[in-house]
Amino acid sequence: MTEFHWIGHGGKVKDSQVTGASNFSEDTSNHKITVPAGKRWRLLYGVIYRDQNADLTIALKDSGDKMLNILTYAAAGTGWLNIWQATNYRANAPIILKAGDYVLVTFGAAQGAGGIINMRFLEYDV
Repeated sequence: MTEFHWIGHGGKVKDSQVTGASNFSEDTSNHKITVPAGKRWRLLYGVIYRDQNADLTIALKDSGDKMLNILTYAAAGTGWLNIWQATNYRANAPIILKAGDYVLVTFGAAQGAGGIINMRFLEYDV
């Protein structure tokens, strides 16, 4: 019988959960989740709830606001959307973000009190 061992350092689970567009970091259409100094994040999964009909873009940007990638784009709609649902990435593909990088969630129209952004990261000290 072989034993399985994780390779590399542990890390801790970090949740970013926001309910209600008035709590979004930028405005009722935009929310930014930034990796803090001295950390690295691996994006694990997440869900978005659109309570107003709108398209949705989830972009990955560096500390200089340069586009690293567009993780998800979804046409106008409402309801729940898994962040991997409208992407070419697979859920197990490693997406590593360094300090200052950020995830920008942009709705095509302002969301209301029912708008939700939940994401989970694995956070590492560097």
